Amino acid sequence: MEHLHSIFAIMLCIFSLGMCFSLTPVEAVIYLILTFLCTGIILFLFNCEFLGVSFVIVYVGAIAILFLFVIMMLPIKNSGDENIFISSAIVSKMNIIFMIFLIIFFIYYFPLFLDDY
Repeated sequence: MEHLHSIFAIMLCIFSLGMCFSLTPVEAVIYLILTFLCTGIILFLFNCEFLGVSFVIVYVGAIAILFLFVIMMLPIKNSGDENIFISSAIVSKMNIIFMIFLIIFFIYYFPLFLDDY
């Protein structure tokens, strides 16, 4: 349990730094969504299920998606295509890492859900 908390805390720091240093606003919103998801998982690890689920529903489901929609509606011109390719490769690597940690989380907690029934 402590190891999962520290893993998700490290991922939270990495995603928040990625949000601050991203090159495009769309990538910043994607990192913001991943940051909110990590925070919700950490709250779930602390047995605050209602706070974790409400955090994900309110922030990811409403606010971050609204930010993404507004940013995608703005006419933003790209000046350097090679920077966008590099940053999209970084985003895809971070998404793969996040999915691996999410799978580890569910493998660890899935037997606990089955014991309740």
